[in-house]
Amino acid sequence: LSVERLSSMKKYVFGLGSAQ
Repeated sequence: LSVERLSSMKKYVFGLGSAQ
């Protein structure tokens, strides 16, 4: 995994957490 992809995944996960 590249750092950019890892950062994107983190943003995606945090976004889902905020949506709930």
